[in-house]
Amino acid sequence: MNASKQKSLVLGYLVGFITFVAPILGFIAPKGLAPLVISGAVFGFIILKFQKRPVLWLNRTVVVILICLCFWTALSVLWSINDRSAIIGTIKMTGNLIAGGVLLSVLQSLNAKEVKIALRWMLAGFIFILVVVTVEIIFGNPIFSSVKNLPLKKYAEGQFFWLNTLVAVLALLVWPTGLAIVNSCRVSLSSKRAFLLIIGGILAVFLLAISIKYFSGLIALSLGIVGASTIWLFGRPAAIVVSILLVVVGLSFPFMLTKYEISTSSLRKDISLPFSALHRIQIWEFTANKIEQKTFSGWGMNASRDMPDGKTVLRNYDGYKHGEAIPLHPHNAMLQIWLEQGLPGIILYLGLSVFIIMSSVRRQRSKIETSFMLGQFVTMLTIANLSFGIWQAWWMAALWLAAALMVMISNYNGADLYAASMEDVN
Repeated sequence: MNASKQKSLVLGYLVGFITFVAPILGFIAPKGLAPLVISGAVFGFIILKFQKRPVLWLNRTVVVILICLCFWTALSVLWSINDRSAIIGTIKMTGNLIAGGVLLSVLQSLNAKEVKIALRWMLAGFIFILVVVTVEIIFGNPIFSSVKNLPLKKYAEGQFFWLNTLVAVLALLVWPTGLAIVNSCRVSLSSKRAFLLIIGGILAVFLLAISIKYFSGLIALSLGIVGASTIWLFGRPAAIVVSILLVVVGLSFPFMLTKYEISTSSLRKDISLPFSALHRIQIWEFTANKIEQKTFSGWGMNASRDMPDGKTVLRNYDGYKHGEAIPLHPHNAMLQIWLEQGLPGIILYLGLSVFIIMSSVRRQRSKIETSFMLGQFVTMLTIANLSFGIWQAWWMAALWLAAALMVMISNYNGADLYAASMEDVN
């Protein structure tokens, strides 16, 4: 009887395994997140079909927008700088979008018992990786250097640049983890204890970002909290304002950069900014100038890697080398989409973003769910527009997994999970 029950809950254990392993991969092997999501999507779908259960597919509007994006990206191969790179990039992007969409569909098809199992493993994984990283920082990166078989002296003291990806992943996962705590504490624990646990989790990620000097993650989490608080206080009207602001910024950003050039020398005198931030501003200005040359069509998929003059070395006012004009990608999702997919691409990107924002404040959602959803989405947008390339497979996988977990958790409140526990006891 017990064996039969365990077999019927295998999907819950699969999702639990994914949620436990994801932060660990974010620490030691971020590129492994893409295979993890793909495997989860494939095996999760197979399990649902084998058990003859319905699949709650991704929202139709989202599917249509993503199909249009894939079609336009494929079309951009015709005028891309590097045909081979554009074709490979389009295939990879399409595959990652399909895998992510299937994973989200699988996770929102879980029943309450399976969700409860997954949440236990997710919380365990979150706590485990925080302990591991604490050891890593206090004792001077012994774990990373041992696993990668690299001598400690290769790294400057106090520099933990490889933890940037982990902080980004944790900044996304802290939101569904927090909502899971809220749902659990509605029945079994006090709301005060839930609040303290959530604050503790967010504070831990904050301290981690500060300790490794990953300011993009720090800014993203801060803005996420501001976004969540704003929605909590003002509700749907605030979501409308955020949507309008996002569209205005998204459509005007590259042209504002070219119209009002930013002097890095003036910035250094007025504001204490790291060289990496100054370099990033120069990258954005270079990218904006290229966008103006092909505003409608863009330069084609993966064009960031092969832009004319993209390998030019940028320098600051005193001749210090900042780096290349575009080192693989612009480190800004909006600018990268503008650059590669042009006006149609950015319209689809902004349309999807607005749809997600407005969907998070649907009337049937609770106030706490709405706040956590928007907080997570603002965190996603901020990191995407300050770090990483938008089409990097591991980053797309992290976005899909974090979004899927949020949807999965929001489908069940504390009462549902408590009822599932009582069924197990009986």
